[in-house]
Amino acid sequence: MEQAKRDNEEHTRKRREGRLHGELSESLIQRLRNCNPPQLQNAMRRCRELLKAHRRPPLKSDCRNRFQGSVRVSVAVGNKRYQYETRSCGKDCGKCPNHGPYLYVYTRDGALFPAKSLGRAPFKAPVPRKVKTAIQAFHKQELNLQAPPAKGQRDTTTLLR
Repeated sequence: MEQAKRDNEEHTRKRREGRLHGELSESLIQRLRNCNPPQLQNAMRRCRELLKAHRRPPLKSDCRNRFQGSVRVSVAVGNKRYQYETRSCGKDCGKCPNHGPYLYVYTRDGALFPAKSLGRAPFKAPVPRKVKTAIQAFHKQELNLQAPPAKGQRDTTTLLR
């Protein structure tokens, strides 16, 4: 029983590692092997459609997260979607309903849309100019609606330059 469990975990680990390198699972290869030529042509046509979908950025609705508070800015660049969002911490703490805003990058990985955090400004990785401009516009609009920042508070519009 233990050996079967370990073998299953090893198989799952190898399959997940192979996904990063673009390797096909043995079960998929076996299923393709069982197809006739018209089915294989249909599979190739569907694969081309899916490749086109991977070249487009995910939709804003695809980038949902269970801890997501609100999306402040959402910009599509290439096959990625950058979202400047606040999130709840997932704890029941009244003093911090939302954290952020933080910048997240969403890309398509099959049917999944994993989020990669770039943190607060200044960001951990280079950010496209289109995204910086949208975030700066958001901060300018936010500053126009609110009072000037308090003493000692960071002004993120200058950090984005």
